[in-house]
Amino acid sequence: MKKDNHNTVDVNVGAFLRQWIVNTYGTDIIRVDKDSNIWYMIKQHLETLPEDYSPLPSRDEYISFVLLTDGSRTTAYAEPTEKHPDRKSYRVNTLYRCSISKRGEYIIRRFLTKQFKNAFHNYMRGALNNNPELSITEAITEFLLDACQADLSKKVISTLCKDWYRYRKKYPDEFKIPIFF
Repeated sequence: MKKDNHNTVDVNVGAFLRQWIVNTYGTDIIRVDKDSNIWYMIKQHLETLPEDYSPLPSRDEYISFVLLTDGSRTTAYAEPTEKHPDRKSYRVNTLYRCSISKRGEYIIRRFLTKQFKNAFHNYMRGALNNNPELSITEAITEFLLDACQADLSKKVISTLCKDWYRYRKKYPDEFKIPIFF
């Protein structure tokens, strides 16, 4: 849980998504900004360590988030600020709350999966619009080599191909190029 003098929380994201995150961020230990959406999700689902806690035997499917420390240890809520005068912010003492709930793991995994799919759809849209001769499987293979450096198994390619077809069917207007006179 404690790496390089920082408390961290481990989240199971799966091997493929972990590989994409490591390739994107350069590491599997991620520092988040205190105003980011992912920090708000982590903060909502922090809990104390369970009594049956044991260190992870293998980190093949896990990533870690560095827990931000809170300077105030006396109050649970911060006073309204100039940036947000109408609301109070919830403070969490990450010294004691340094584990994440199963629901929190699910929510963070879903958020990161949506980020991956957004990157995949943007890459595919750009690749297929810029090069009309490129086939969909060739574009997926290029994405996997560029963004993930992942294994090029048929299962991964067919899953991404199905996702691309569903996305293209759901948003057909995004592929039309408007012509202005």
